[in-house]
Amino acid sequence: LIDDAKTKCEESQRLSVMHTNALASLHKLKVEARERQRMPSPQKNINSTSTNSAASDHDTNHSSDDDVDLLVQSAGYYLEALNLTDDNAAPSEVIGEAELSGCHGFRSQRRVVRDGAATLDWQWDCTTCSDDCSNNDDEGESGVSSIHHRSVWTKFDFDVGKKLTAIRVRARCALPRDFAHDHDHCTVLQPKDCVLQVSSASVGGEFVDVWNFQLAYRAVRDDSGKD
Repeated sequence: LIDDAKTKCEESQRLSVMHTNALASLHKLKVEARERQRMPSPQKNINSTSTNSAASDHDTNHSSDDDVDLLVQSAGYYLEALNLTDDNAAPSEVIGEAELSGCHGFRSQRRVVRDGAATLDWQWDCTTCSDDCSNNDDEGESGVSSIHHRSVWTKFDFDVGKKLTAIRVRARCALPRDFAHDHDHCTVLQPKDCVLQVSSASVGGEFVDVWNFQLAYRAVRDDSGKD
């Protein structure tokens, strides 16, 4: 019921602003039309113009006063529309809230983020997942041995639909400070191959791939909390 009432109020305000702007435009168009009528015609007889000059000056002064009144009314309508939107405006977050969820091991299940930034990390006990983890003795381009692990995922559920124009992702090179104190024996695994997916209504809400990218390796260092 609250959402329905809010929607009706927003629609009423939209119609009011639209009609008020139209009234302001009509007054401005009247002024412009009169200006066009007062423009001298190239085919007009010069003698006739000079004979009626006194009457024309009187009409011009009267029309100028009317034009000023119309422009004042036009500006008043525009200000009315602006004041209406300002009075009923409420601050809102550009990004909005999003609830995090992820696969098994995700450390921020059901966490709500409100600033658009979040740390995505998972915790596993590799001694019990030998089927999913495998050591690779070959060193990559960075000279660091790699560990292949099963794919992981996380999901951002926004409270309302959002249009995202930019996303920045970087690998974390150290344990989070709130986790490292009791888990100094853990190994940090950095992601490499990533896929960005979005839920598409055109395919029934299923997730579709929109971007494939790779994260560069970052040398492990002490975490200062400024990643």
